[in-house]
Amino acid sequence: MGNLTLYAYVDGSDIDNHEDSIVISIKNFLSSRKWICRNPILINQKHTNDPTLGPNDIPDWDLGINLDLPEIGEEPNGWFSDISAVAIFLGELHKQTNRDFIIGIGNTETGISEDIFEIDTSKPDIEKLKRIVGLS
Repeated sequence: MGNLTLYAYVDGSDIDNHEDSIVISIKNFLSSRKWICRNPILINQKHTNDPTLGPNDIPDWDLGINLDLPEIGEEPNGWFSDISAVAIFLGELHKQTNRDFIIGIGNTETGISEDIFEIDTSKPDIEKLKRIVGLS
């Protein structure tokens, strides 16, 4: 597998009221299918308080899924189905929780990450996500 990781996290940090249901849903989803890419993992990381935060600011909270992506040019057949499944699952989770989600790609070597797609509906546009990833 490559040095690129797909992340799919709740948009925002004010998620105390949804944490338990989101964690359970993600665990169930991750165990519900056979993955083509390296097995994804649940991420539930509350960042320590940043000294630059104001008194009413909420620290960052990463809650979602990480999925290691294959090397560019060495993608196994059907690998995008994993990304599509994540997006469709998050669309359903959006419907249940009324929370938006962000999909992005991070480079584990450089530490650089970029948000590439927002899930703010129960039916995300998978064709658009394919175009963004460069598959069509």
